[in-house]
Amino acid sequence: MKLQQNILDKICKVFLYVTIILILNSLFISCFINRDQIVVYKINNTKYVLNNGISIISAAPGSSSKIITEQTPYKIFFDINKDGKKDLISIITQETGGSGVFYYLAITLTSSVRSNALNAKYIGDRLKIKTLKYYKNQISLEYFERSVNTPFTAKPDLYKSIKYIVINNELIESN
Repeated sequence: MKLQQNILDKICKVFLYVTIILILNSLFISCFINRDQIVVYKINNTKYVLNNGISIISAAPGSSSKIITEQTPYKIFFDINKDGKKDLISIITQETGGSGVFYYLAITLTSSVRSNALNAKYIGDRLKIKTLKYYKNQISLEYFERSVNTPFTAKPDLYKSIKYIVINNELIESN
């Protein structure tokens, strides 16, 4: 009877250890997958650090105007540069104090040492994003913008589709 109790105790301990390892592993994987909690993007050669999807900085020293840069729900993790690490392709917006909401296609390449934010590509002002995809080494973006004579107060009505590729760490339009 005592022998059975010892075996049962050892099984419980092993089960406990395995459970702890699985929980820790799950937490590690979760942290890795959610690595975009702090992401650096680059717009016009200026770096913006987004913490939990947002960056708010002063437009100028002492100014009450703010530059707000935000991550949109449109993001993809894919190994663009074929180094075995998942890179981040995303749509970000930036408000600079006026009425505009400027959209950018942004890429952050990830390595085992650090991440490298490529200069984001300006897409347009106050758009409606439809899809963001990565297929056959091409980034495909579909969205709606306004026709030339359509006021910014109207909904975007002109469909656009643009494809990009990354060459030498630069986003290049490939339509």
